[in-house]
Amino acid sequence: MTGQAARSWLTDHHEIVPALEVFHRQALETLEDHTRTVRDLADIIALDPGLSVSLYHEVNGRLRNSGKHPVESIHAALGLLGDSAIADLVMQHKVLDQTHPDALRRQSYHQLMSRTLHLLAQLDRFVGFQGIHAVNEIRSAALLHNIGEYCACLFDHERYQQYQARFRELGIEANSAKPVFGFDFHELGRQYAAKSYLPDLVTESLDENIPSGRKARLIQLAADISHQA
Repeated sequence: MTGQAARSWLTDHHEIVPALEVFHRQALETLEDHTRTVRDLADIIALDPGLSVSLYHEVNGRLRNSGKHPVESIHAALGLLGDSAIADLVMQHKVLDQTHPDALRRQSYHQLMSRTLHLLAQLDRFVGFQGIHAVNEIRSAALLHNIGEYCACLFDHERYQQYQARFRELGIEANSAKPVFGFDFHELGRQYAAKSYLPDLVTESLDENIPSGRKARLIQLAADISHQA
């Protein structure tokens, strides 16, 4: 039931996740600076959910339609696009300040992104302890671990505020968004990941059961710590 509710919600709230102005500006400056590389641009895009989603949708959508395996990192995805396609993707991408001028919604999204950056910092420590080498892949999946909550915050902010009020009142016992939305954010994230051709590691990290893969388990652990903090 919750899967159908999440799919129906996505059908009614099919919008583009906007870029944060700071990362969009940095990406544009990198495009204009001929001393910077594609890797420099990838490092910036890998911090912005909106730009990341658009890139995966473009590249992995084509790969899946061609029967090829999708890429798992922003760096790999950018490597498959030509210079003009990269420039178009960045320059034409919508920015949060333009798409959502209301201050409360932007504030909520910035707070959510602050939690995500905390998640990434916590994950970096785990990765260092575990000796994981595919750092770009796990960081990219971790950035999009909260994709369901990003969408709820941006595209259904009134109900998202109700969820936030419950969380402030009940703490971790209100961790699920089901009482407000009819589904939890992980379910919404799984549905969104499938529609947008996000890396498999994103979906694995959103599994309600304990995932078998070490990378997905580390993402979940870092996410739980950042959320409770």
